[in-house]
Amino acid sequence: AQSLGFDYLWMDVMCIDQDDFTNRPHEIARMFDYYSRASTCLAYLYDPAENIQFDPNGHFKESPPWFRRVWTAQESWLPFQVVYL
Repeated sequence: AQSLGFDYLWMDVMCIDQDDFTNRPHEIARMFDYYSRASTCLAYLYDPAENIQFDPNGHFKESPPWFRRVWTAQESWLPFQVVYL
């Protein structure tokens, strides 16, 4: 984030307690607000350690977890800028 000129970084996976099943639905409902106020979203598409398979053309053989999450559409179109990592 600092290399992009930002003073702070908010990460859903770190800032939302994924094991708090009482609060998590409330936070997921606020994702629209979070992403619509973001100037930049760093979208981490997949972890190379996940052993994602690619076809000969370089396309994913199966969808990585990022493509299966509900709020990734908001993550992609609400912020002013999106950087895919």
